[in-house]
Amino acid sequence: MVTYNKKEDIEAQWLSVIPHPSCVTITGARGEGKSVLGFYLLELFYKRRGLPVYALGLPEEKFGLLPDFITGFTDIESIPENSVSFIDESSIRFHSYKWHTKETLVMDRIILSSRHRDQTLIFATHTLRKFAVGLVLDMNAIILKSPSKLHARMERRETKELTKIAKQHFNKIVLSERCKYAYVSSETYEGMLKNPTPSFWSEKLSKSYSGIKMDSGNSTSPIQCLLSEKPGYHAILMKIIDYQKAHQDTWLDWQGFSYSNVGVEPTTLRRLYTLGVIYPPYHFRSKHKQVYRIVDIKKLEAELNH
Repeated sequence: MVTYNKKEDIEAQWLSVIPHPSCVTITGARGEGKSVLGFYLLELFYKRRGLPVYALGLPEEKFGLLPDFITGFTDIESIPENSVSFIDESSIRFHSYKWHTKETLVMDRIILSSRHRDQTLIFATHTLRKFAVGLVLDMNAIILKSPSKLHARMERRETKELTKIAKQHFNKIVLSERCKYAYVSSETYEGMLKNPTPSFWSEKLSKSYSGIKMDSGNSTSPIQCLLSEKPGYHAILMKIIDYQKAHQDTWLDWQGFSYSNVGVEPTTLRRLYTLGVIYPPYHFRSKHKQVYRIVDIKKLEAELNH
């Protein structure tokens, strides 16, 4: 692994691994500096490439925290050509469950056409499990800030191995210094990079949603959205709950359940997995079937009785 200590070396390396135009996702545990890196990259592209830069995902009430060279905006369809945009808290707008919503479909088209429109799009999300998988697949690079233990164990199947590798690299760094680094996986680079703090960074920008009331569209849980769109899932979830409770404290509870145990299609179980309702127990693997357990049975029952 090459270490870049000089400011010029670090900047050149970031501009090399994220060429313009491209699409990038930053993920990692809360408080590990995803937003710091996203805004640092905006400042870097503005100062070194002279590109107009934009921020989406910041509450309008907090646009005043941005420096003059960053324009805050709320409409994803207004992303200008030949620009760099940072979309913070991406899973709020583009949750894995919300694949068929207008915003996510529009963003899918924007990503597909971003190269033709000379756009660099930088997304930040706590976990790739919450981020629409169709958008993840079109990324040129995935950047991981220090992942938590649960991230390494419970990230979506397609990116779990990458998360484990990144976790191993971060474990070699002193805990207090981990927020200063990022693990990059792209076509041209695989490894750790330092990421400086943007010159305008502040505690208020770090907590931009402080004092902001989340509207009902953002506060509705994915399960409630699912039940609203497809009420038939209520019976499916009750069937899963009944099975797990019936086998509580037995070896079958420890093993988990498969689609044949609960009479639910594998694709349906995979959807519930992406929503974080069920998870594959890592102490058991079937050669023929994927098995799952409910993440929080009491919370799920409360959702269904809501």
